[in-house]
Amino acid sequence: MKLAQILADYLKSNKNLSLQGLGTFTYSNDHIDFNQETVIGFDDDLINFIVEDTGKMKVLAVSDIQSQWDDVLQFLNTGKPYTLAGIGTLIKNQKGDFNFQQEPIEGAEKKHSKKLPTTHNI
Repeated sequence: MKLAQILADYLKSNKNLSLQGLGTFTYSNDHIDFNQETVIGFDDDLINFIVEDTGKMKVLAVSDIQSQWDDVLQFLNTGKPYTLAGIGTLIKNQKGDFNFQQEPIEGAEKKHSKKLPTTHNI
């Protein structure tokens, strides 16, 4: 399962993506904002979107996303940048806060910005 692409597709179609242990991404006018906040569990709409996209049974989809997401959170806790393809790169700073750098949106004009080094993709 290409989790990052599914998450990016969900964000673009629903304009809002809440991810357990991170916070909420909001998509508007080819711009993605990130708000670090407490999110417990995955939204049922996201799970249903994954089920429709992958054709997996709901219980398997939940198990897959939870397993992959646990790996993502462990990686971020090491302080290394993590790229969610189609969304952007997150890095956890020494204070425990996440910094977010948006990836260029396909078809949108590229903006000059400092890129974070990418060391791992999902």
